[in-house]
Amino acid sequence: MTGLCLCSNLLGLVTYLDWVMIFATTISCSSMAFESPIALVMNEPSLQVCEYGFVIMMSLELTLKILANGIVRKFLSLNLWLT
Repeated sequence: MTGLCLCSNLLGLVTYLDWVMIFATTISCSSMAFESPIALVMNEPSLQVCEYGFVIMMSLELTLKILANGIVRKFLSLNLWLT
């Protein structure tokens, strides 16, 4: 019973956005495993879709985290300035 509780506590430490990014990274890594000297990413459309999807997902994650960090800092500095 304690093992299940420990596992759920560890899984709860990661946010939903991070779980999506872990899934996207896993898909990207598995698509890279299908790459060979014959089937390169630049020649296989299915591998290109996975790589473009990975780049887009990581760009969106980085943008969201930068915006969230900037917005939080802006409100914190505004709150400290008003008090």
